[in-house]
Amino acid sequence: MARMPLIHLVQPSHFNSLKGSEERWRAPPKNWYRANTDAAFKDGRAALVLVLRDEKGKVLYLASKLDSANSAKEAELKALVWGFEKAKMESWELVVWSSDALNVVKEVESCDEPVCWESRYSVLFCRGLLKEESWKLMRNARSANIVADLSAKFTTNTSLLFSRLDNLFTLLSVSILNGIVEDQLGVGLSL
Repeated sequence: MARMPLIHLVQPSHFNSLKGSEERWRAPPKNWYRANTDAAFKDGRAALVLVLRDEKGKVLYLASKLDSANSAKEAELKALVWGFEKAKMESWELVVWSSDALNVVKEVESCDEPVCWESRYSVLFCRGLLKEESWKLMRNARSANIVADLSAKFTTNTSLLFSRLDNLFTLLSVSILNGIVEDQLGVGLSL
């Protein structure tokens, strides 16, 4: 069955799902990109997600990956590392990275030696790229990371992996598509 155009998938009541006081997705500065990473963790399995958007909120890249992890924190760090690796490989510049994992963001931004030996290399790798590239890292609330969050949960539940945007919108759940539209409309961006 063919899907209807994106705008028809969105139900008006969905736009009221976020409370007015909750943080929402924010567009990056002009000529920058925003990359959201997230992970869903369950029973040693992790679904990692990377979403890249331009200043208008247009999704330029959306990908998921299954991996193993020993904790939710490790899964979140793996998502960030995977995103950084992809960005370095594709020569992405002027990227604002966003993660809802406060403990991961704090550790990567810290000047102290990494706390955990198992994550030491990953933390130092991220720190090095943040110094080397035109990138910034910030923490955001889950409500501002909803597309990545829903995509990670979708991948965990379905084991369906996706990358880029080639025919992607026919595979994604309505809730993920609604999240994309809600983010764009929430910051006054056009579809």
